[in-house]
This record gives sequence, C-alpha cells and structure tokens, in this order.
Amino acid sequence: MLLVVVRQGDDGLTGTKKKRLGDLLIDSGLLDQEKLEKALTVQNKTGERLGKTLINLGYVTEESLIEVLEFQLGIPHIMLKDTKIDSDVAALIPQPLAERYTIIPIKKVGRHLTLAMTDPTNFYAIDDVRTISGLDVEPVIATEKEILRAIKEAYGVRALVDKASSIVKPEDLASITEMQSADDAPVISIVNSIISQAIKERASDIHVEPTDNNLRVRYRIDGELREAFSFPIKTHALLISRLKIMSELDIAEKRLPQDGRINFREGDREIDIRVSSLPTVIGEKIVLRILDRASVIVDIKRLGFAEKNLAVYKKLYSQSYGMILVTGPTGSGKTTTLYSTLTGLNKPTKNIITVEDPTEY
Repeated sequence: MLLVVVRQGDDGLTGTKKKRLGDLLIDSGLLDQEKLEKALTVQNKTGERLGKTLINLGYVTEESLIEVLEFQLGIPHIMLKDTKIDSDVAALIPQPLAERYTIIPIKKVGRHLTLAMTDPTNFYAIDDVRTISGLDVEPVIATEKEILRAIKEAYGVRALVDKASSIVKPEDLASITEMQSADDAPVISIVNSIISQAIKERASDIHVEPTDNNLRVRYRIDGELREAFSFPIKTHALLISRLKIMSELDIAEKRLPQDGRINFREGDREIDIRVSSLPTVIGEKIVLRILDRASVIVDIKRLGFAEKNLAVYKKLYSQSYGMILVTGPTGSGKTTTLYSTLTGLNKPTKNIITVEDPTEY
C-alpha cells in the first residue's frame, strides 16, 4: 500500500508520521474499509498503483485524490496544459523512466528541478530522478492524463531534435541542384521527418521561419503554436528550398509570396498539404497546412455538440435556404464543422456545390 506522510503541528513541519493512502482516504470520508480491501485485492493482481486502482474501480476520482494529497502534503497541484515544458529540461531524465513513474520534469532553476508527478509520495521515483539529474527535486501534482500528454509532446519533439541534429552535418550541406537529384540526401530526411512527426502529433500547421540566429520550426496543435525545434541559420536556404521543390514553387523567387501543394504519403495514407511562402526582412518563411481528410470528414455526432444544440443545428442546416456563419480562431474546427455538415447533407437527391478559397479537400 502507498505510504503518505501526514505532517501535523502548527508549522506543518513537525510531528511527522506515516500514514497509508487507504487509511487517509477512509479518514477523509472518500472510501470505506470494504472498498479498500477489494481495491487491494485487485491491486495485488494487476500490480498497479493503489491510487490508479481506486480510480479504475470508480471508488474515487482523480480530482478528489489530488485534493487529498494536496491538502495533506502541502504540495501544489498544477495544470500542465498551462505550462510550457522545455524539451531540454525533460531530457534531464530518460523517457522510459518518465513513463515508468508517470513523471515529467517541467522547470529547472539553479540546482532545483520541479517534477510533475501523479504520486508525489513515490520516493523511489524522486530518488532516481535526483541521482540521474544530480539536482534537488521539488515535486508538484498533476493528473495522469496531462503528464502522459506532456511526455508524448516533450519526448516526441526531443527525439526529432536529436535525429535532426545527428543528420545535419557540415559535409551534408549540399547545393540545391544536388538535393534535387539525391533522394537520400539528409535534408530530404529532415523535411520528411518534420512533416511526418507533425501528422503523428495531429498538428494542423507547420511554421518554418528564420530568426536572427536560427531556423525555427513550430507545430500548431489544438490551436496553439508550439516550438518543435530549431536548426542553425545556415540550414535555412536548404530546408526552405526543399519545401519549395516539393510543392513545385519557384525556388529562385524569394521576393514574392507563393502558394503550392504537397502530396505526402504517411504510411498507407495520402496527405494533402497546402504550402504558402512569404518573404520577410530576414528571409523567407513557409507555412504548411496539413489537410488530412480522415481527421476532417467525420460524423457530425462526433464533433462534441450537446444533444440539444446538435438537434437545433441539424434543423437549421437542413432548411432549403438561409445562411450559417461558422467562425473561430485557427485550429478551432471551422473546416471540420463545415465538411462534416456537408457530409451530413450529401444524398443522391441533392446537388451540392461549394465555393472555396482555397479549396482544401
């Protein structure tokens, strides 16, 4: 059973005693003895943490468990979705360790490392992180779902950075002409990896843009731009030119905006990508819009409408005339909503014509 340290005394630091998590939950009224014993039986079979077992059985919610830990231990609960995680900080511990303990380093200040954990009383995890990083560990509490998402995001991006860094070598910086004829050129592998990873992360856009010191690549995921990685600025011309070649743009034209398209194969899927280049004072930038038909043409019932609102919306779009205005920021689901609506309307008895600028699917 998990041990929880309950601190007693006016200053919260003295009179420390050890108390089991199950007993703590019973004392708080969230659990009774019968349910605890059943959970312990299940835990012995599965080998999972007691807290996770209790949640899976429906005896407690993750939120109520966090509230008890936060109150009794004085360890803050944070929302990881509001926290930007530096992949370099995450890399202070290996990914397998993060996955095994469900932890993620989120901040390093001096000799102190802030570690998000589902179970801040897991002293084995804290000791392992302290040994590997050589830093003092300060735990904070986060939900399992948020930590797993953060692990996927931080280490997925980090793996791509490591791969790109190992590929880009001075001797590989070939001319554009050589790149066009060399299918195994490292720059081709880098660009393909950037696009492939974006598709796996369900990014809607890829921004490739120069800064004063480097070439920055960002993914737009869930409507927010997140920096994936950066390359030395000397790779700017190579990567931009490769993208322009793939989208059949004029690589010699650097002063005017251009638009093109890429047909990219990811596994057994064909992905359409809309490409826009734009000149800036420090060099061209390119934005790629990923048009994955599989993620857009979905049943309208799966869009997240409340049942009542869906009924109202269906009644409106089924009328023979009128106008429906769909608005929202980039990545909010406007295109998905419109295409799913058209799919719902599409029947052999109807003639549908769309006017689009640009045509995406």
